[in-house]
Amino acid sequence: MSRPEALGAACYEPETNFGENVATYSIRLPTIGPIDLSGLTQDKLTPDRTVQLRNEITPGVNGVIGGEFKTKFFLTGLGSTANTTIALNALATLLGKVFGNAAAAFTAANTTLAGAGSASAPTTTAANGAVAGSLVRIGALNDGRGGGQFYGVVSHTTSVLTLLNAMLGVGSNGDIVYNPACVFPSEAPTSNDITSLRFLLQTANLEIECHGVYPKAVTISGLNPGEEPSIEITWGVAWWAFSTATFPSAVAVQTFPHAVIAAGSFFMNTFGTATRVVRNIRSFSLNYALGVTELRGPGGINQFQPVVGCKRTVDTVSLEWVEDADSNTLTPDLAGKWDANTVFAIVYSASCADGSSLGFKFPYCVPDGPKPTQAGVDRLNRIRWRMRCGADNTKSTDRERAVMVMALA
Repeated sequence: MSRPEALGAACYEPETNFGENVATYSIRLPTIGPIDLSGLTQDKLTPDRTVQLRNEITPGVNGVIGGEFKTKFFLTGLGSTANTTIALNALATLLGKVFGNAAAAFTAANTTLAGAGSASAPTTTAANGAVAGSLVRIGALNDGRGGGQFYGVVSHTTSVLTLLNAMLGVGSNGDIVYNPACVFPSEAPTSNDITSLRFLLQTANLEIECHGVYPKAVTISGLNPGEEPSIEITWGVAWWAFSTATFPSAVAVQTFPHAVIAAGSFFMNTFGTATRVVRNIRSFSLNYALGVTELRGPGGINQFQPVVGCKRTVDTVSLEWVEDADSNTLTPDLAGKWDANTVFAIVYSASCADGSSLGFKFPYCVPDGPKPTQAGVDRLNRIRWRMRCGADNTKSTDRERAVMVMALA
């Protein structure tokens, strides 16, 4: 008897060994949409043997097992205001498996501003604690200081929080420096291992256990003003089998709220310059192509399993956005930046709602694509702009170097 496709659950567990035949799944994920099993494959091969009759056939041969499935999630906060020592939620932990790392912005509890210093280097009540390369949120929306926006951490020593991008104004005593979960890739040349996972995909009809699961691709969408931010992950599967686990699942799930893209800011200034310069973007897209290669060979757990591992290669990251056209001039702003091939740092505060905010940092960006002129967008004269993003090779840690840091708070 067929039942509604909207009913389902996705639970997972990190594997100790790639593709191991273990059936425990303790983490349930807040997926969007139906659980689709149609991408999991095992083909029947036609042997094409020699026969003696015109239309004689012979039975087929079972081929390799594998395929892929997708999961989609809203990019939510942590279920709290991040005004404390935080625990990573299930989503941030999973995204750490996808991109490489997930960790709190602070080594322990967060801090507050002490009301001195400057907009780019405020003083804090704590002597240290914010980890270099992280994103933090400071203050509250419309306070004229931190504004509840995201800021990149250059360093935090001797009660001075040096920022990649300056605040709107000097902070006041008691302004909160929030402690987001930061997701980022590893940049060291030796850091290309991937922690494989196993998934239990349940519907109200069939269920499948997937083993040797690894991320193949991501699509981050809904980053335009007014949209709902989400991420869709395509997972490769080394082998799978049908399951009769209990459904509905008894595993608890975190359903923290997400915020629409609104009330944020878009900082872009020359690499190494913290002076606050924000741009009025009308649309924004982030293209993040994961570099992952599957390893084929002997040693599989399942007799039809050719994939026995995976490794990270090189990620390709680019940004595209639209903004208003310049007034009539011989020196349009973005065209001049394209000519100069200037290197920029970008911090995008996509949303600023306490407990469900989202931010991004791209520390090293260069102009890409055709030289910007002008295009008609939404019946207005506007400019399309594209940038390539890379690691900051002047830094020493993965978090500082990372081509992208995504923050959930």
